[in-house]
Amino acid sequence: MPAIIVHSLDHAVAALKSYRDAATDGFVLSPRGAAATMGAAVFNSIIAEAQKQVPDVQVTAVLDCGSDPGYALAAVRAGTKAIVFQGNDEATLRITDIAKQNACQIFDTSVYTDSEPLDLINMQDALEA
Repeated sequence: MPAIIVHSLDHAVAALKSYRDAATDGFVLSPRGAAATMGAAVFNSIIAEAQKQVPDVQVTAVLDCGSDPGYALAAVRAGTKAIVFQGNDEATLRITDIAKQNACQIFDTSVYTDSEPLDLINMQDALEA
């Protein structure tokens, strides 16, 4: 089952339900650059609430922080467990080290291209996707 890009709580709940129904662990992605738009606190809240509503599925929720180390650090400080970061080599080394110390996984942008994720942005009824 592909990764699913979620833009709202309804999307996140629908994604978790689809993973649960498929009896598989989930991989949920924020929209590209979401650390700059919705921020880590909002993304983390959406995922936490979705997990309360659909508690019987394991999901890796990944927030895209782009190339800005400030957004990446803010996400790690906010307790985000997985981020996408594409900074320069020095910034990537430092962010990776800090993330590891805080049990946060780092992914590169291939999570958006390798698996052809399902983007729910234009879905009228996310559960129908």
